[in-house]
Amino acid sequence: MEKQEFGNVEMEWCVADLLQWNLLQKSLLEISSLAMNNQAPFFDIMLEKGCADAISCGEHVVVDLEGSLVSLEPVAALMANLARIMRIGGTLLSLSYSKYRYDFLKPDSETFIESLAKLWRVVECKNMKPEAEQSSQAEERTHVVYEPEVFHTIFVLERIGL
Repeated sequence: MEKQEFGNVEMEWCVADLLQWNLLQKSLLEISSLAMNNQAPFFDIMLEKGCADAISCGEHVVVDLEGSLVSLEPVAALMANLARIMRIGGTLLSLSYSKYRYDFLKPDSETFIESLAKLWRVVECKNMKPEAEQSSQAEERTHVVYEPEVFHTIFVLERIGL
């Protein structure tokens, strides 16, 4: 589609399991010019739209964190793996339905993970009400008295530390 629309292909695509470091690294090395050096590519910016929400109810994942194998909830495991491919000072933009998605990075949270807070910092968290649906179904939809309002939460996270 890219070649048809723009006349050339500039983007590289891969499918990767973001929760399994060895599979993520293998997928990135397959498309990267850094494969000859056996290094994963490093990114300055990433956009995450729904992946963290989709995996948030999954089982714990074992990851290498600070040289030790630890069992983490899936979003924390995701952040541990993304830290390995994001440059220090890089930015992760994350869109979520939950304003609590990255609470494990907050020292005052009961889910705080200090080793991940050394790698990531939440720069901004902004709740945005989605625009009303454009279809006629939106007009026909009745609201339940106790139905909560739906918000999208946009997180800006910075890769810090070593």
